[in-house]
Amino acid sequence: MKIDKSKIKMGIWYEDHDGNMIGKPSDMMIDEIHENAETYHRLFPLEVREEVGEIVDIDKCKHKRRYRKKDTGLVDGLHGIVCNRCHSYKLAKWYIPLWLKKWIPPYSFMSTKGSKKTHTRIFTGCTYLNDEKLILAMANSGDYTLKESIAILAQCCERCHNVLAYKYLKGEDGYPEYSDEWKKCNTQCDFCKDEEQ
Repeated sequence: MKIDKSKIKMGIWYEDHDGNMIGKPSDMMIDEIHENAETYHRLFPLEVREEVGEIVDIDKCKHKRRYRKKDTGLVDGLHGIVCNRCHSYKLAKWYIPLWLKKWIPPYSFMSTKGSKKTHTRIFTGCTYLNDEKLILAMANSGDYTLKESIAILAQCCERCHNVLAYKYLKGEDGYPEYSDEWKKCNTQCDFCKDEEQ
């Protein structure tokens, strides 16, 4: 398996509906949400995981009951609810019904200045048991730097992770490329989606 280093992304970036990156990844791309952006991605080389978030327009969120949560950490005499989808909230004195109140947009570093859009975390890439061992094996092989090894493992799918583990841990873990387990796994990422199956 050959990893294309040009596909390694680090920092914060946005993707459209088809998974195409909008703009180049940067460390602080918080206030630059493009109108066609549907997901927000965050990956830094000290964390072996990638976070993906859905971009939600507060004005278009319907605040369905399944997303609502009572806000219990409030000041005495107040009650409220929070929408877990768009992070808007309603707040009122205990004797005023909440349905009379309007939804208030959240104030956080995740909301943009010009529009009422927020990020909702929908996925966090998981880490595996032998990640530290595999990262060091990849970096010590000379194929990748330590920073590239961490970014590759954070972005790769389960199938690629197992193939890399098999290759760099000398068969101790994972499975070989094009094996029966490889075919059964059937996951895809940017590194392997163009490969023939």
